[in-house]
Amino acid sequence: MRFTTTLLIQRTIVSTLLILTAVSSAVGAEEFVVAIRNPAGVFVQPSEQGLSGFDIDLLNQFVSWHENRFHEKLTVAIKEVENIDQLLDMAEGENCDIAVGSITITEARAQRVDFSDSYLPVRMVLFAKKDRIAEGPYQTTLKGKILGGLEGSTAIPRIADLQKEVGQIESRAYPDYDSLFAALLGPNPEIDGVVTDVTHYWVLSAKESLTLVAPMSEEQGLGFVIPKGSPWTAKLNAFLDELSHTPGYFQLVRRYFGKEAADMLMFSKAGES
Repeated sequence: MRFTTTLLIQRTIVSTLLILTAVSSAVGAEEFVVAIRNPAGVFVQPSEQGLSGFDIDLLNQFVSWHENRFHEKLTVAIKEVENIDQLLDMAEGENCDIAVGSITITEARAQRVDFSDSYLPVRMVLFAKKDRIAEGPYQTTLKGKILGGLEGSTAIPRIADLQKEVGQIESRAYPDYDSLFAALLGPNPEIDGVVTDVTHYWVLSAKESLTLVAPMSEEQGLGFVIPKGSPWTAKLNAFLDELSHTPGYFQLVRRYFGKEAADMLMFSKAGES
């Protein structure tokens, strides 16, 4: 597990990058400890300058919102971890104020930690490189195929369910998204299909010839992970409620996931009103 020193988030208008610069704690500022799973696909991405991604943009906006709403500066301390289990452990042990990194809200996880309201509705899907899995009911087309998922994610038990339902399916778990998608899209594919949340299909399908084979779950949501009983839950939910009804939210979704995703969310919000 990797940990960094206390760091201050500096926001920029030109870039969506989270710039991390080591500083001493600001006088009168509250320390806000954030556990971040790095990398986490398009949600958290490392760079030479710091961290970027959809979750990082949301985190930056929350810090700005909090400071404007409560007139209270936050000194953000970043603690990086490598996988979902470590992220949940940090929150469950109250070793952070929130944890981010593309975490699906599930009943099992909610036994250990609290979640904010969903900031992005998703569902688990199975997709494949074009012509890798034949068209037709997945109950027949998946026989003899090798499916991959992210280690520690909800995809692995879903593939296990498919093995019981269909039979003759091999499962492989990968430690990060880079290795998972390389196993599917590389010159010598190791797997025939990937089970993961639909956001990754949106991103990859803009560059690759992919087939969306089938949905693998009902609609779920991604949320911030919070220790049980934390006062940050109400603040995060108030922030998300305001943000999700603004044009800026849909612009952010479109920037990271494309027009199809933004249009879907706009249609969903219109149906709620």
